[in-house]
Amino acid sequence: MVVVGLFIVLVVSILVAYIGLRYSDGPTRPSKPTATAPSIDLTDAEHEALRIAAHEWGARGFDLDAATTWINHGFDSDHAFLFRSLALDAPTAARLRSAGLEDSDLVALAEEASFAHHDGHAQLVMLAEQAPHLAPQALAWIRLGASTDQALAYAREEFTPAASETWRDAGWHLDDALPWFAARFEPTPALSWLDQGFAAAEAGAWRREHFGLRQAVEWRAFGPDETRRWLQSGVRDASKAIALRARGYGPDDLGYGTVLTRDDLLSAADEIAAAGGSPDVERRLRKIATSAGRAGDVAMDLVEDVLVELQRLVDSGRVATPTVARALTRRFERGLLVAARTPVN
Repeated sequence: MVVVGLFIVLVVSILVAYIGLRYSDGPTRPSKPTATAPSIDLTDAEHEALRIAAHEWGARGFDLDAATTWINHGFDSDHAFLFRSLALDAPTAARLRSAGLEDSDLVALAEEASFAHHDGHAQLVMLAEQAPHLAPQALAWIRLGASTDQALAYAREEFTPAASETWRDAGWHLDDALPWFAARFEPTPALSWLDQGFAAAEAGAWRREHFGLRQAVEWRAFGPDETRRWLQSGVRDASKAIALRARGYGPDDLGYGTVLTRDDLLSAADEIAAAGGSPDVERRLRKIATSAGRAGDVAMDLVEDVLVELQRLVDSGRVATPTVARALTRRFERGLLVAARTPVN
């Protein structure tokens, strides 16, 4: 009854202050009498409603300060009583409601938290502080024994307990499965990528560029973006791209390639023979020169062998005309760019 009395005193004080403000502006001018329709005096009804509200809060054990806190956060006495019985305070309940949860859903959430874990209420408070909009999804994980951090991580990626079943069945630990799930992989393909040493983010980047696992394994030295550029330039073999890169060439250099002529091939064979170079390289050059005469029909490894041999002979001083040898080297380097784009049967 003390609580009820306090509420009534508070209401009366507000009414007195209101009336005082009305008369503080001075007397009002008399108005002409007009015909008025019968009116209903709501004063008694309002007092009765306030008396009932005060009784309801007091009957639920709320003193004036506690009731005011819940009222200021927009809760009625019924929900406030339920929340308090579940050890949920008004600010926390309000934060959870700000995420779009209805009061009835909040009650269910608090009840679930009380049974989810031995410290479910504390975890619910942590969820309210960190990500109230994820609380319903996260509590489903907490009920299964997950930590607050795990539950939030799973909820952020919409990794529900139901969605996790196929990953568990495939033998995945859920913490390991999470980044692969976030990268939109299924358990079995994810395991194949993982077995080849790919992390989830790396595998996801390759797949976004429409590369399969086999291509990714072949081209992984470059990354998906550079791989795409090599392929667009016409280089389809990762080993050729690696060889060009070792010589300082990139995908944008392929446009500077030059097709080697029959004379280029024979001149290199003569230069190597005159300097006492590799008979095998000389033989291969003459054979391809007489059969086709184009670097487009020459394996890239032969062009590389010619470059290595010419450089070796120049460095050892065995070439009679180093200027000619260097000119041939520049010619074959540009031919290398063409050979890299040409498939050889």
